[in-house]
Formats: sequence, structure tokens, C-alpha cells
Amino acid sequence: MAAPMVSGIVALMLQINPALSPNEIKTVIESTAIKNNYIIQNPQIWGAGKINAYSAIKNILTLNNEISQINTNNSQIKIFSNPVTGKLIFEYNSTQCDVIYIDIYNMLGKLVYSEKISINGLTKYSLNINKLPSDTYIIKISPINGNSVFKKFIKI
Repeated sequence: MAAPMVSGIVALMLQINPALSPNEIKTVIESTAIKNNYIIQNPQIWGAGKINAYSAIKNILTLNNEISQINTNNSQIKIFSNPVTGKLIFEYNSTQCDVIYIDIYNMLGKLVYSEKISINGLTKYSLNINKLPSDTYIIKISPINGNSVFKKFIKI
């Protein structure tokens, strides 16, 4: 019954951060696995160890909180109005002209909105998300020359 257990844990990890790659998921599962002397002596039976759902989810939550706001290339991204009724507003501050990609994922990890925009200087940008149903979403804001920001928001 290992496959259903691992599939469920991976689904929980992807709910927290839909942008996780298969390699990142594997690394987290392996690094948080429970290992004891018996497991270490019998890697052909146990592999990386016994899966530890609590530690894997805790690891992803910690990682997700660390990347919720970034400062890179003299730019900063802030997100406003949560919960959101119809328009999600974010502020992007940059000393140069930047191209950013905006992706919104539902809690199943499905991409439900995508847009590419150009921004110069301090800009407040409004996303019209009226067509999205009421739910919890993850927005991924990716500057072309920087790190991505992941933020959770609720659409009511």
C-alpha cells in the first residue's frame, strides 16, 4: 500500500506549492525519510527510508514561507486585498523595465490564469479575476531576471 500513501503525500505537497518539480519532491521525501540502523543496513528493502508525511509537509510549508516575498535586482513585490472579490492588486517596484509572468493555480495544481506584462518603476497592477470561481489559489509572479514569488489568496 505504499503507492497510494506516497501519492497522497505528494498531492498534499503540490497543494502547498504547485510549482514543485518532480526532483524537488523526490529530494524532500528522501531528506525527510525516517532512517534507523535496520533501514540503513537494508537499503535494498527500504530505499531512502520510511516516508515521513509530517516532516515532508512541514519542510514544504517552511520553504513556501521563505519565498513568499523577495527582494531581487532592487525590486520588491507586494500583493494586496486578500480575500479577493474581483480584482487582485499587486505592487512591483523596480529601477528598470522588467517583464514578469503571472500564473495562477487552483489548489489541485491546475493553471487557471496566465499573463505576461511589462513594468517600469513603482507600479500597481490589477488582475481581473472575476471569471475564477470562489476558491483558494496560488499566484506565481516570476520576474524574467529574478526569483519567483508564490502567494496564496482566497477568491470570494
